[in-house]
Amino acid sequence: MRGRRNRNRIVWTSHRAGRKIHHRGTESTEEHRVQPEGAPSVHPPATRAQQKACPSPQTQGVSSKCMPSARGLRPHGRTVGRAQGPFQVMCPGARLHAKRVGAEERRVTRTGFWSSFLFCHRRTKSVCRAGLTTPSGLSSVFSSLCTLCLCGYCLFQEVYKRVRCQLIVLAHPRRLLSLAHAAVVCLVVSIGFPGMVGAADSDPLAGLPALVESIRTDWGVPGVAVAVVRGNDTIYSGGFGVLGVHDGRAVNQQTVFGIGSATKAFTAAAAAMLVEEGVLNWDDPVRTIVPEFHLRDGQATLNCTLKDLLTHRTGLPRHDALWYRSDLGRDEMIERLRYLESSAPFRDRFQYSNLMYMVAGRLIGQASASTWEAFVQRRILGPLGMSRTFFEGAPQSESNVAQPHRLGPSDVALSVPPYRGWAIGPALSMCSSADDMGRWLKVHLAVGHGDRQTILPDEVLKTLHQPIVTVATPPTQESPLSAYALGWFAQTYRGRLMVHHVGSIDGFYSLVAFLPFEDIGIVVLTNRSRNRVPEVISRWVFDRLLGLNEINWNKRYREEHHTLLELENAEWTRINALKDLNVPPTFPLDGYVGSYDHPAYGRLTVNFREDGDLTGEFRDLAGWLEHLTGETFIFHFDAEGLGDRFIMTFASPDGDRINAVAARLQSGVAPVVFERVEEES
Repeated sequence: MRGRRNRNRIVWTSHRAGRKIHHRGTESTEEHRVQPEGAPSVHPPATRAQQKACPSPQTQGVSSKCMPSARGLRPHGRTVGRAQGPFQVMCPGARLHAKRVGAEERRVTRTGFWSSFLFCHRRTKSVCRAGLTTPSGLSSVFSSLCTLCLCGYCLFQEVYKRVRCQLIVLAHPRRLLSLAHAAVVCLVVSIGFPGMVGAADSDPLAGLPALVESIRTDWGVPGVAVAVVRGNDTIYSGGFGVLGVHDGRAVNQQTVFGIGSATKAFTAAAAAMLVEEGVLNWDDPVRTIVPEFHLRDGQATLNCTLKDLLTHRTGLPRHDALWYRSDLGRDEMIERLRYLESSAPFRDRFQYSNLMYMVAGRLIGQASASTWEAFVQRRILGPLGMSRTFFEGAPQSESNVAQPHRLGPSDVALSVPPYRGWAIGPALSMCSSADDMGRWLKVHLAVGHGDRQTILPDEVLKTLHQPIVTVATPPTQESPLSAYALGWFAQTYRGRLMVHHVGSIDGFYSLVAFLPFEDIGIVVLTNRSRNRVPEVISRWVFDRLLGLNEINWNKRYREEHHTLLELENAEWTRINALKDLNVPPTFPLDGYVGSYDHPAYGRLTVNFREDGDLTGEFRDLAGWLEHLTGETFIFHFDAEGLGDRFIMTFASPDGDRINAVAARLQSGVAPVVFERVEEES
C-alpha cells in the first residue's frame, strides 16, 4: 500500500501482500510492511521517535496519522474503505487494534447494506410525511423511486469502497454475490410493491385533508363535509371550507347539508321495515293501499307494486317539471300522474323517477297510519341518534347550516335561494350532517355482524342492497356493470360490489357509498350543485383503504364534466342556428299573450312588455321569450333543478289566433301541450 502526500489529508493505496505501504502525513514519513494474518512479524523494531508518534493501543490508542480508523482508511471521519479479509495493516503497537478492525468489519459487512436500506426507508417516509404526498395519488410511486435511488447510491458506495481497496474479489468473492442479491431484492421490493416503502405502515388516509382542500378549491365548491366509516367505527370525520360565499363560518362534521336523492334510501328502508313486519308486501299492487294511484298506462296502473316504485321500472320518466317548486300537496300530485306520458313499456327498463318515490312515501304513510316523515323519524332517525337530520330544510333555529350555490362562470360558486315545495319529500327532502350520515352508513355495514345490528336485520339489508334492474350506463374498466337495488345503485367497482346513491337539490350535491364486503363506507356533502367532488374523494378513499394503485380521478371526472358541458353547448348552438332561417313570427307579438293550462303541469302565462318583448311565467319561474324561428321561442328562466331554458312552439290550428303552446319539458316523450284558457271578462 503506497501513500502519497497531500497537504490536507492522508491518501492510502494498496498493493499485493508483501509489498511496501508508504504512509505520508503532513509532517512525518513512515514505512511499514503488509503481510498475511498470522505470519510472524518481520517488521524492524520501532525507533523511539516512531513509538512516540504511534503509541501503544494499550495506553493512548493508535494515532490517526499512521493507522486506519475502525470505520475506514480515511482518518477524517468519512469511510472510503475498510481493511478486511486475511489482510491486516501492521504497524508498531497496532496488532490488537487490527484484530478489532477485522471483527468490526465482519459485523458491518453483514449488516451494512441492510442498514443502508432501512435508513433509506426511514428517510423516504419522513420526506413523504413532510408534505410530498400529492393529491393525485403519486405518493407511493414517489416513495418507491426515492428508496430505489437511495439504495442504489448506497450500493454504489459499498462497491466503490471495496474496489478502491481491491479486496472484494481477492479476499471474499462471495460478498460480491451477496451484495448483488441484496440489490435484486431491493429492486423487487421497490418495483413490485409500490407504496409499501414509506406508506405501508402509515395512515392510508393521512393525505385526505390535503386532497379534499385541493379538490374543493379546484371545483370552486365553498364547503365540503366528509365522514369515513370502517365497520362500526368512524375513522375520519371533518369539514372544509365555509358555509357560503357570503358566510365565512367554517364547515365542520356537524354542518347540515341538503342530501337530495340520498333520501331515497331512507324511504326504501322504511318500506322494508313494514314488509318485515307483514304490514306491506313487495309484490302487492300499489292500488290496494293508495286507490287514487293511476297512470296513463293501464297495465302499469293495475300491476305496479311497491318494488316497481322503488326500482324505477314503471315506464314513467322523470317529469320533474310537475313537482319542481310546486305548491301542490302530495295527494294532488298523485291525482295528476294519469296525465303524464310514459316513455317505455311497464317493467321494460330502468327510468329514474322522483315521482314514484313520492308515491311510495304516500303508501308508507297510509300503511303506518301516519306520514312518511313521522315514520322515518320514529323508526330510523330517533333510534340512531341522528339529531342533526331534518325534513324540508333545517329549522330556523339552526345556525350551522350550509348555504346552497350553483355553478357560475369559470366554476365560480353563485348563491341560490333555498329550495321550497316539498310534496316530493320522500324522494329528496332530507338534510343531514356528515356525522349523522356516518351513523346511517354503519347500519348498512352491519350485514353479517350480529353484534352491530341496530334497526334492520341481515336479510332486510341484503334485500335492500341486491341489484334488481340493470342501468344503461356506459361501462368503464373500473365499473363495467351497474344496476339499481331498492333505494340504492349497486355496481361493480374494481372487482368489488359498491352500493351508493348521489343526491342533488338546488345548490347541494352529495354522495353516500359503501363496499359491503370490505366493510367500509364514505359520505361526502357539498354545498354547490353540478360538481364531481364527492366522486373524486370517495374513489380516492376506497383505493387507499383497499391498497389499490391510485387513479387520477380528478382528471377523469374533470374531463367528463367538460365533455358534458360541451355537449350541452353544442346542442344549444345547433338550436340557435335555426335563427339563420330568418322566419318571422306569423302573428304580432301581442297575439301570443295569454294563459295556457295543462292538467298535470298547471299554468303557463305569456305577457307583453312595454319594451316590445314577451315574458313568461311558469309557477314562480319568471323569464323572457326569445324568438327562434316562426312560431318557436326559447323561454329563458332561472331554475337550478330544471335548467335555465326550454323550447316552446305556439300553435294556431284555425290560423286565426294562437290557442295552444307545446313545451319540451321531458326528453323521450312528445312535447307537453298547454291549452289556451279564455280569460273571464
